[in-house]
Amino acid sequence: MGSVAGVEVEDALKRFSSLANKSTGSSHPLDQKRWFEFLILAHNAHDKLDVNLVIYTLRELGLVEN
Repeated sequence: MGSVAGVEVEDALKRFSSLANKSTGSSHPLDQKRWFEFLILAHNAHDKLDVNLVIYTLRELGLVEN
């Protein structure tokens, strides 16, 4: 995967996507915590967030419908 906005942000997205309960999205408290961690890191990143890459990644992992 290309970098969505730096290594730290990419790692947070990977943590969320690999550990998220695919049937509940981000509604489980731990999934929600990881999703918010990603959003906060992405917001604070100095690199521009590649939104298309985030959407593509979430689709590939089955977290967003095509």
